[in-house]
Amino acid sequence: MKIKIICEKDEIVANAIKIMNRHLQQRGCEEFLEVNLSENAETDITLKIDTELSQEEFRIDVIDFDFLVITGGSSRGLLYGIGKMLRNASYSGGGFKFTTWQGQSSPAKSLRMLYLASHFHNYYHVAPMSEIIEYIQDNALRGYNAIALWVDKHHYTGADDPEYIKFVARTREIYIAGENVGMEPIYAALGNEGYSTTPEHLKATYTGRSFYGVEVCPSTEEGVELILKNLEDTLKLFSGVTFGYLSIWSYDQGGCACERCSPWGGNGMVKCGQALMSLLKKYYPNIKSIYSTWLFDNDDWKTLDKKLENKEEPWLDYIIADSHSEFPKYPLENGVPGGRPMLNFPEISMWCMFPWGSLGANPLIKRFRRLWGQVCNYCDGGEPYSEGIYEDINQALYGDFYWNGNNETEQFTKEYFNFEMGGGDCQEFKKALNILEQNHISIFQPIALRTQEEIDKMLKEGRKRLKSRELIAYKEFHGDPHEALEILLDIDKKLPNWGKDSWRWRIILLRGIIDVELKENDLEISDKCEKAFEELAELFYSNGIAEYKVAPLTRESIDAVRSSQKKV
Repeated sequence: MKIKIICEKDEIVANAIKIMNRHLQQRGCEEFLEVNLSENAETDITLKIDTELSQEEFRIDVIDFDFLVITGGSSRGLLYGIGKMLRNASYSGGGFKFTTWQGQSSPAKSLRMLYLASHFHNYYHVAPMSEIIEYIQDNALRGYNAIALWVDKHHYTGADDPEYIKFVARTREIYIAGENVGMEPIYAALGNEGYSTTPEHLKATYTGRSFYGVEVCPSTEEGVELILKNLEDTLKLFSGVTFGYLSIWSYDQGGCACERCSPWGGNGMVKCGQALMSLLKKYYPNIKSIYSTWLFDNDDWKTLDKKLENKEEPWLDYIIADSHSEFPKYPLENGVPGGRPMLNFPEISMWCMFPWGSLGANPLIKRFRRLWGQVCNYCDGGEPYSEGIYEDINQALYGDFYWNGNNETEQFTKEYFNFEMGGGDCQEFKKALNILEQNHISIFQPIALRTQEEIDKMLKEGRKRLKSRELIAYKEFHGDPHEALEILLDIDKKLPNWGKDSWRWRIILLRGIIDVELKENDLEISDKCEKAFEELAELFYSNGIAEYKVAPLTRESIDAVRSSQKKV
């Protein structure tokens, strides 16, 4: 196969071709050879840029059924066009063939952020960088155009802490991998972030939400100076990364409930935002801000609304809103404070599940179709909260939502099944995913981290104390897990080897196996279940290191019960 490039081959275009060839190689297909423009050879695909298109737009033209032209408004548009082509291509029998899909497409939403939570020794925290880079590239193909990371400071002594320097170096590498495929770096931080060494007299007052106890109170000049020093010292470690946005976070963790900072969302946090953005603009004159309203109560919303009612605080560019369960009512009923563009922050990782990702894949397509449908006309993009690759299908779904603007899922499911697994008719696949979603709710609490009072309460609520492990368990079954597994096993027989061996398929199939084993054994962990958990642990790199909350339910993880959570 041959490919001709009629445009400047910048880093993004060069990487796009490498990514395309990686996927062909993984599927046993012949890779593309680049043809020199001066050569007169026939080609299969031509790549070019047309500035008449908007920057992120692409067009795919099929010529005589055997020649394809992908045109982008820029190198990023070209990358997204390649992604669309790959999702609709055929890889049957090790032979690549593009389909007859053609058309012109541009993203409905402008800011499509990939957020990888790198903590607790989860996948993003510990997996080999080569795998992380591939995952970033795959999400660039899906249309994600920005990458956000949080350099959590609370358990380090300062910017000179060797472990902190090591963590920042890994984070920096992830940012650069994103930039190499057109993703703009977003620096995410608590508004009043502190190290473990925060002086006692500068510590913030407990907010009643999740709290580290080392956050800094910004009510004094000394407190603001420390917050800025914490940021500036870290920025020096990120040399070579050009941040396009600062994402300022409110609670969980963060905030201060002292008299001078309350209500935090429209008072102390605004003060922090002003100071942080003033500093950042010295380094990055064009940087913009994303202001988080996560866990805002009514007072937070009202005071922020009041603060912005006359279009004040020009440094505040976007507001991001969402919740653990339903989207907050305030911005939908009262409008977004200050008329700012709004983004969503869908919780694709943790909802009604503990440990997170412990049972394998957690497809929640119906749930997210409903939630995005409520806000798609209000939001200009968003930032799914990701704790690991077990929710890849949810990540891909939101990439599709942000690109198309609506909440349709039919074409998405078809493309995901085709490209990631090599599947054909996806009706049975959809049926199995629906059953997995019906059986999603699952809670396995380690007894070692619970007080006797908490244990008694859980047992009284109908949860089960397991005989096979030191756990208290609860799981709902609203669909037949046997039917789901039967479908998945039938699909498995028909998939090409590369598809059935792919981790995206394995985490779905293992979820089907685990659900059946838990159902048949009254939530006790059988040997077959343990084997499935062990495979997941290998895929997630969790055994021996990950905190319990982000690990599959292996015997090793349950016995070690690694956690930063303290028993109260």
